[in-house]
Amino acid sequence: MVVRHDARKVVWLYLVAVSLFSLLLLFGQLLAGGQLAGAQQEETGLEKHPQPTATPVPCFNSGVLTGAILTTDPVQAGRINRDGVASSCQAPKSCSILVDSLPRHYDSYNFVNTSGSASCYTVRVDAGSCTGSHYLFSTTYLASFNPSSLCTNYLADIGISPNPVGSYSFTVPAGATFVVVVHEIEVNAGCPAYNITVSNCQAPCGLQFSDVPSTSPFYVPVRCLACRGVISGYADGTFRPNTAITRGQIAKMVNNAAGYTEPVSGQTFQDVPPTYTFYAPIQRLAARGIMSGYPCGGPGEPCVNNRPYFRPNANATRAQIAKIVSNAAGYAEVQTIQTFQDVPPSNQFYQFIQRLASRNIMQGYPCGGPGEPCVNNRPYFRPTNIVTRGQASKIVANAFFPGCNP
Repeated sequence: MVVRHDARKVVWLYLVAVSLFSLLLLFGQLLAGGQLAGAQQEETGLEKHPQPTATPVPCFNSGVLTGAILTTDPVQAGRINRDGVASSCQAPKSCSILVDSLPRHYDSYNFVNTSGSASCYTVRVDAGSCTGSHYLFSTTYLASFNPSSLCTNYLADIGISPNPVGSYSFTVPAGATFVVVVHEIEVNAGCPAYNITVSNCQAPCGLQFSDVPSTSPFYVPVRCLACRGVISGYADGTFRPNTAITRGQIAKMVNNAAGYTEPVSGQTFQDVPPTYTFYAPIQRLAARGIMSGYPCGGPGEPCVNNRPYFRPNANATRAQIAKIVSNAAGYAEVQTIQTFQDVPPSNQFYQFIQRLASRNIMQGYPCGGPGEPCVNNRPYFRPTNIVTRGQASKIVANAFFPGCNP
């Protein structure tokens, strides 16, 4: 009895041991499986270690950099020709011919494109009081600047001396260094102070006018100017591109595009008092000789302190706008050829019209129409035609923001 009892006890203990061993084995497998799953989870980065997202590189803006051209600054050998056409990312150009090899003082600024891809940069130069005999010029070089070889590494230039504001743009490869140079035009003329900004920031523009759809020939220039605060529309959301532009409106448009912001005072024109909507831009352009008025004494224009009249509500003609834009943009080279049959060299607007035509800022109409016979196949400019708001926007955008496409 005792033996059977002991035997049964042994068997029972054996079964208990086997069961406990099986449970321990199962628990070990589950634990190992959990650790393996955790290891796999950690390795693949699921949930526990989520994949980081790429952080976009913010655009670059140098802010306003103030400089001065002094006799103690380094010198470069000569200067390139001012061809009147500002470089743009959409229309890059090659180095122009050298005017001479005379020493001119310059400042240089080094930058690096850290955006991670090729990027369009814009240089804006505000010459301040450095105009006329103190004109400046700006050129940009890729990688490095050699003051003894001005076309080596040439990338872009401003085209014409700022009067006082000008800009140009160019594309820089990813990771590349570029050097912005500002120099005097007249030898030893110097410049007491100027400002430049360099940026590749292109903020999206949401402005849209209901009557300027994307299919309109004026869509790009109107948006170009509107997005820069140069022009605005009406309260009903329209721009009215086919409405004739007035002298007051074109004064404001050109003033804003040229960047004139100085405070004004006094009264130049009898019909433009300080309370008038376009008083400030008209005064600024008049002070620079860009726009002028008409002598008093005519019908409805009595002489008061002998002030001339501006006639701000009169419509502007193609010839007048050519003169205004040419003067504001600082175009001053002497023209000698005749492009348009109805604008001979004896025409009072000939030089201004030719300067804009040579830059493709304004064009003409094919000959052969009523009253426009073909002579040497020259087109007609129609200088006395009235200009619309859409046409004026295109002219101003072409002159001050070449290649603009907001």
